[in-house]
Amino acid sequence: MAKNQETCLMHDTGLVMPDPSKHSTASDSHSGWSLRWNQPLTPDEVQRSDTLLQRMGIDNPVRGLIAPSLAPAEVWSLHTYSIAKGWQPALLVSQVYDKTHKQPQPATFLPAEYDNVGRQLAMLVPETAETLLQLVSAHCPHAPHAVRSDPLLASNGLQVVAENVWSMIAAVRGQRGMALNGNRGVPKTLAAPNEDVQACQRLWEAAIALLKGQLSAADV
Repeated sequence: MAKNQETCLMHDTGLVMPDPSKHSTASDSHSGWSLRWNQPLTPDEVQRSDTLLQRMGIDNPVRGLIAPSLAPAEVWSLHTYSIAKGWQPALLVSQVYDKTHKQPQPATFLPAEYDNVGRQLAMLVPETAETLLQLVSAHCPHAPHAVRSDPLLASNGLQVVAENVWSMIAAVRGQRGMALNGNRGVPKTLAAPNEDVQACQRLWEAAIALLKGQLSAADV
């Protein structure tokens, strides 16, 4: 493609190649800066964000501009939000990239309460996080049993993440408070007691009742 044609195409799409004096891209050795969290990002974090944005279908050159402005956890939160909303990549880009000024902009539309979901997903292997996200999205909010019974949730750690992802997607889809167990309320954050603990609790309560009866009889 001729250089003048390439320039016209980039002008029409509202994208420009990054100016090294103004921006850092994922290919640079420089670290980035989270516009929304107002904190520095390491080169590794920038690279992870770039990889996640590519997974979401966002291409260069715009990906190289916005990756240094988003922490990996922020990208996962954005990914979850956009899936819940049914957004296409172009619509998501319009929320985090200022086409007029040719620069990234903070995702101020994303509630801070969803940041924890992004942090939890960012701690997982990306393929596992993506599979979990797609599983929950496919069944939320009408088929929680399909998520609970999926073999992916065999790990207790994934159960907790799935519950929080479910709660976020349900809220975005207008079902705030709908937990993965099918009830309305705050999702549990701790695993339920196992059967051994519950059995010991029942035995202890029975022993207390017996002792109370013996003490009452001795007092008569």
